[in-house]
Amino acid sequence: MLPVAFGTILFDGTVSAGSANIQTVVVSGTGRYDITFNGLAFDQANFVALATSRGNNYGAMATQSGSDLRIQIFDTTDQMGISGGFFFAVWKP
Repeated sequence: MLPVAFGTILFDGTVSAGSANIQTVVVSGTGRYDITFNGLAFDQANFVALATSRGNNYGAMATQSGSDLRIQIFDTTDQMGISGGFFFAVWKP
């Protein structure tokens, strides 16, 4: 199964690398990144998303915000949101 979207995102929301359908990445709060795609409305019922933090002791969680993919980065020691880079991929089973 090939991903329908993927990317490497820096702590400030800059797309370092990724699929051509990434439209915008908005930092909507500390450690919260909302990703909008061209031609793809993200829906947790129809897509599978995986995110991995680029930092040590940071975790990443993929959720939905409207029709956007929301990635939340958090410190694993205290569970607080923290700005950090991450990798993500989205598949349609």
